[in-house]
Amino acid sequence: MDNNMEVMITPPSLELRCSPVCLKGELNHFIIANDSFQNHRLSYLKENHFKFVTIASRDQTTIYMPENIWAAAEDLARLSEHPSPIRLMDENQRLLAWKGPPRWQDCLDMIPSTKPSVRVQYPWHLLKLNEIIGATIKTKNNGDSVSPLSEVRGSVTLGEGSRILAGVTIEGNVSIGKNTRVGPNCYIRGTTSIGDNCIIGNAVEIKNSIIGNNTSVAHLTYVGDSILSSHINLGPCSVLSNTSNDDSEHTVNYGNKVVRTGTNKLGSFVGEYTRTAANTVICPATLIPPHTKTESGTVLN
Repeated sequence: MDNNMEVMITPPSLELRCSPVCLKGELNHFIIANDSFQNHRLSYLKENHFKFVTIASRDQTTIYMPENIWAAAEDLARLSEHPSPIRLMDENQRLLAWKGPPRWQDCLDMIPSTKPSVRVQYPWHLLKLNEIIGATIKTKNNGDSVSPLSEVRGSVTLGEGSRILAGVTIEGNVSIGKNTRVGPNCYIRGTTSIGDNCIIGNAVEIKNSIIGNNTSVAHLTYVGDSILSSHINLGPCSVLSNTSNDDSEHTVNYGNKVVRTGTNKLGSFVGEYTRTAANTVICPATLIPPHTKTESGTVLN
């Protein structure tokens, strides 16, 4: 790879609608795997010999990438190597990045991406982003903080002061922040990110989810394919379901628009400072506004 490949981040390529878990203008600061999206992208591209610039080169060799995009370094390198202005498109012929002039519309040629990419527009796209970023994280933990009676099958990053207690099983790529307690007897699987100062209680199961800072998930709770913002308390035996009985694709209502999600496994997106009482059930593909409170036995859909 050319050691002088330049990348300039541009405004989002589309309207972002990631509430209630990521408000307008905050995508760069959204926390995944215990760091911001912006920092993950910066570190990843620097490791792959790119440098970020704020002024494009006059010879039109700069690569432009909207801030809501994660594109693989291999695909960006292919852009850099192309002799003329060109666009990088995803599998659905949607724009990921371009090289040459400041306006992508002035690039007549295009090449398809060959590696996983993400165009973030809706909150479920953040789960896909979590999968890709999670796969790039190197294992790092304090062995003394992991109970010998736990089982780890995969990659775990464990922050300072955090503990994994007896009976915990971890499968996949899991990132855990600082001063967080997991267990006992939890099952954490898939690509899951748990923030700082969290409590994941006895016999909790979490799958492919993002748990924000200062959040407590009480005993016997299930969280599947979901995002919990910060300062949330899920009461005991809460269920954040991720699948329907007919196994159909989930849709989400945004205002007057029904949006297809492209997946049959999708949980909830819960705004900050929400508190659920015991035995609360949140149905698949549900958006929960910040500061929501439920009574015992509540069903939200």
